Amino acid sequence: MLRIAIVEDEALYSSQIKSYIEEYGRKKHRIFFVRIFDSAVSLLDSDFDFDIYFLDIQMPQLSGMDAAKKLRSTHGDAVIAFITSLRSYAIEGYDVGASDYILKPVEPDVFNLKFAQILKRIGTKGETSLTFTSGRSTVRLNADEIIYLESSDHFTVYHTEDADFNRRISLSDAEKELPAYFARCKSSFIVNLGRVDSISGDSVIAGGNSVSIGRVYKKDFINRLERYMECGR
Repeated sequence: MLRIAIVEDEALYSSQIKSYIEEYGRKKHRIFFVRIFDSAVSLLDSDFDFDIYFLDIQMPQLSGMDAAKKLRSTHGDAVIAFITSLRSYAIEGYDVGASDYILKPVEPDVFNLKFAQILKRIGTKGETSLTFTSGRSTVRLNADEIIYLESSDHFTVYHTEDADFNRRISLSDAEKELPAYFARCKSSFIVNLGRVDSISGDSVIAGGNSVSIGRVYKKDFINRLERYMECGR
C-alpha cells in the first residue's frame, strides 16, 4: 500500500485530488493511504513518511518548493509532484527532482494520466503479491485486491470483488504472508482494513460484505482500524 501526502492550502483542490486518487484505486483494485495537510509546515512537523508527495507550490509560511528541498534531504527516494496554477513555477520543480507537475484547475483525465505515470515509475513498491494454487489454476493476487479471508475446513478462501479462491493453507499461515493492514476480526476471518466501509454492531462491512466480529477480537480489531485510518498502519 502506497502512502500519499497532499499538501495544499485550498480545501477545494486537496479534496478533489484525494477523490481522484480514491476513484483510481477503486477502478484498479488498489488501496492508497491518503493524508491531507493544509500547509507545508504541518507536513514537516508531522512524523509521517510518505511514498508520494503532491505539493502546492504557492503556500503561506513555507512554499512547496522550499518544503521539497527539505524533503529531499531526508526522503531522497520520495516521489514529488507539484500542483500549481503557473507553468513557470513548475519548471523550477525539476531542480528538486520533481517527477511531474499538475496545473490548476486539476482535470480528472489529466490527473489520472499523470498519476498512472507516477505509479509506473514507482513500480511494485508498497505492494504485496501472492501466488498460489487454487484447484487446477495458479492464482496471482495483489494483496489490495483481497477483501477478506475466511477459514473453511482445511482451506482458506480469498474473497475478492471478481472471484473467490480456495487455497489449501491454514488461516494462520495465510496471515503471515499478508501486509500489516490486514486484521483478524474473528478466529475464522481476516479483513483488509483498507476495504472496511463501516462497523455495525458485531459485524464489519467490507467491500459490501458483512463479516462477523468475535467478542475476543473486537477491541483489538477496532484499535487496528483506528490506527489504519489515522496513519495507514
